[in-house]
Amino acid sequence: MKLTQHTPTITYQVLTDYTEISKESPLISILKVCKEIGVFNVSELQDFLKPLNNNAVSNLLFRLESLDYLKSIEKEADDWIFSNNETSYELTQMGLNVCLEGKIEEEKRGIIALTIAYPKNADPIIVKLEPLSKDEFQDQENTKSNAKREFNNFINESQHLKNGTFKLKHIENTYALDEEKEQDYTFNFSEESYTSQLLDFSKTVKISKSKVIAELLINKYQSAYDEEQQLIRMPFNHTDLSLKRNISIDNPQYDGLYFNKIELEKLVQISPLDDLEAEKWFTALVVSRIQNYFFSDEEFNMYTEQIAEEFVEYKQGLTNSISRSQLIYKLNEKPADFYIKAKLDTINYLNY
Repeated sequence: MKLTQHTPTITYQVLTDYTEISKESPLISILKVCKEIGVFNVSELQDFLKPLNNNAVSNLLFRLESLDYLKSIEKEADDWIFSNNETSYELTQMGLNVCLEGKIEEEKRGIIALTIAYPKNADPIIVKLEPLSKDEFQDQENTKSNAKREFNNFINESQHLKNGTFKLKHIENTYALDEEKEQDYTFNFSEESYTSQLLDFSKTVKISKSKVIAELLINKYQSAYDEEQQLIRMPFNHTDLSLKRNISIDNPQYDGLYFNKIELEKLVQISPLDDLEAEKWFTALVVSRIQNYFFSDEEFNMYTEQIAEEFVEYKQGLTNSISRSQLIYKLNEKPADFYIKAKLDTINYLNY
């Protein structure tokens, strides 16, 4: 099952401090090498990072130390580690955590392209975030403004996107980049979960599809839908006698959101409103489905029992509730198809 909402989006260029949480950063691999070595200096690490030269490795270690992933070890007079007079390093607890978790946080500052979606009846969400180079920045001074108030909801909140996880720290200025565009915000359902997606945003929630369908039907039919028995109670209508129906919902509502029209994948059970309606409905179905001639009352009873089974709430009361002769009497009270009466009367003619 799939729900879709056409959702407006706007892309901004934003000057911000932010944290990038990455599983793809090469720094993770370097820290894992450091973990394997244990205690090391620039020259020793450089042996593992060729073709990087010593200056590049030294700059790399300085960066990792400034991020608290490494710490330098105090020199002690007779320690063999410092026999070559180079500073030695080892991982901090934060560095060890990076190796264990396979992800790293990097503090950054710059201009990013930030696409925000505005789902109907829901809070805005960040659906795309791309760091921009100076060449990619479109200097539109006339569109510059202070950070939008709505952006405050995103500060220090992890934004899980296809290209990584980000935390916005502080937004200084925003620049309008594009006009509003509509994108498809989709919810794809499996039996035990759904995944909502829009551009680079994706979120998976564990919930059974049956509960979601129940909410859709409750929102459309209110108290007429019985969640426990999974059926809709409807008034008798002689133009539509089916007890299992394809259900279309014009504006399906789920979790506070409205979506485009859908048709449910499976047929939904229909049930009469009360005993009187059930009797009329049952009789109408019995008459409408007669195709064969009945050569005994037993044949007729088996035929009606099968139809009674379709009435989930009323099958016990409807089973054997009408005999062949009673149905003939009812049909004699009002005009009925000649061939239907003939099929019901067959055994009487034969006996005569």
